Amino acid sequence: MSDMTHDLDVDAELSRLQQRLELGETVVGQGGDADLEGLDEEIEGLCALVRGLPLEDGRKLRPKLEILLEGVGRLQTLMRTRHDAMKDEMQDHSRRAQATRAYGHRKARGETER
Repeated sequence: MSDMTHDLDVDAELSRLQQRLELGETVVGQGGDADLEGLDEEIEGLCALVRGLPLEDGRKLRPKLEILLEGVGRLQTLMRTRHDAMKDEMQDHSRRAQATRAYGHRKARGETER
């Protein structure tokens, strides 16, 4: 593979992954579920492509790689925020369900509120 073809492969993969991250951010930011299966392997593949470049060519990609990394960080933050909100909601639901069961148990035994 020529250096120019290799460079085009890296640029194309960078663009594709950036678009995938942006789509993920949009979907998760709107409360949806983003399909991120295999993203880590794809990023590892990109890293392998970059490692195969001459040092100077790899350095030229640094700004694009930093943008990609920032996108990963934003998506991670969105997903963590959403996860924490869902966890809080589940805990609230569990507490309400537990209180409802306890109240129902008291009523079934004939106990009244004081």
